[in-house]
Amino acid sequence: MVAVVLSCAAAVADEASLVIMGDIADPSGTVVLNAAALENLPAVSFQTGTIWTEGQMTFSGPSLASVLALVGAGGGDLLLRAVNDYEVTLPISLVSADAPIVATHLNGKPFTIKENGPLWVVFPYDRGPEFRTETIYAVSVWQLTEISVLPE
Repeated sequence: MVAVVLSCAAAVADEASLVIMGDIADPSGTVVLNAAALENLPAVSFQTGTIWTEGQMTFSGPSLASVLALVGAGGGDLLLRAVNDYEVTLPISLVSADAPIVATHLNGKPFTIKENGPLWVVFPYDRGPEFRTETIYAVSVWQLTEISVLPE
């Protein structure tokens, strides 16, 4: 029974759905964005190395700012959650118009949970030392499944 539940969780994660809850405009307090909804947002793309991969990779997907705007998020910090229940708070002050992105594509293709996808919060690490800090690395959540928008 446990293996079936884990398989289902992995299958859902591979479908690139993102649950956003908390301080958002939707009266229910929860919105689920599927791959199509994320693909409909303007994509940001950049090439960068990471501490978790080898060589330069091209990451693309909507900016986190555009995802938050889509759901009418308030101005509080963000609690990010991954498939493995890793949780970390992303200070909203680290979110700009073009970074981080919610990467939906790696080197031009959708990527799976085995490749740290299908959703990964990625910064342009090579752009400058401000993107290579312990805080930035800690909030670079791969296998992202949920964002809770905390009250201000």
